[in-house]
Amino acid sequence: MEFTKEFLKETLEHLIEEFDSGDAEQYDWYAGIYPSEFEDARGYLIQDSGGYYSETERHSVENVLAIESIKHPELHPFMVDLLGKITEFSNEEGEMWEHEEEQAGNSLARELCKYDKKYLPLYFQLIQTNDLDHEVYHSIDITEVGDTLNYPPEIMPLLLYRSEFGQEASIYSDLAEGICKTKEDAQKYLDQMAVYFDDQWSFDIADSADNEDCETLSGMFEPLFKELFELDDDQLLKFAMAYNNYMADEEKPTIEQLLEATK
Repeated sequence: MEFTKEFLKETLEHLIEEFDSGDAEQYDWYAGIYPSEFEDARGYLIQDSGGYYSETERHSVENVLAIESIKHPELHPFMVDLLGKITEFSNEEGEMWEHEEEQAGNSLARELCKYDKKYLPLYFQLIQTNDLDHEVYHSIDITEVGDTLNYPPEIMPLLLYRSEFGQEASIYSDLAEGICKTKEDAQKYLDQMAVYFDDQWSFDIADSADNEDCETLSGMFEPLFKELFELDDDQLLKFAMAYNNYMADEEKPTIEQLLEATK
């Protein structure tokens, strides 16, 4: 069926009101507050980064709502409001599920971020409420966002969080490799990585590059900086150790400072 802007607006307003009623629950609630028209259309196929449909059907009423609503910029504030309600509930009560294969909020976050990278912090907030040991579509959605936006620095908190806590963590290395082209780029990516670390990590001074945190950092830095700055493995560990110790002192290092530490 065709979803008009007016009907989509009414639906978004209705969903927001349902959250405000205080009746929200983790399971078997979210999908049930959608109008039946979305249930009838929920077999929308997943779009890949080129806009082509895959063979896998994604049975999600939210996916339908997100794909249709993003076409109308006037509806984006309502999408943001609904996503905020889901994130708030999931943060306070535990992650909300549409059904056993679909965590609430991810389709809204995906479509908003594909439209404008300014929404990436909202996706980062949402994903922190999800149990990524039971992720389903996160890698598909995040890859689609990254491919659409060409992996800007602002996507780093999202990539790093999924890398550290999600399944198939190696996807981070595959996606991050080669996206950093210049020293100026490197500083921007480094600054955005700090957004993630400030939120998730507690740094202590490392006495040696064999420190576990430094080795983890080295793995995170490798796809971004190793080839760009022609660092060998020992230099990369020194780079990571220097970063660790700057952050432990609550300082944000520059690329020049970290490269100096590799000499």
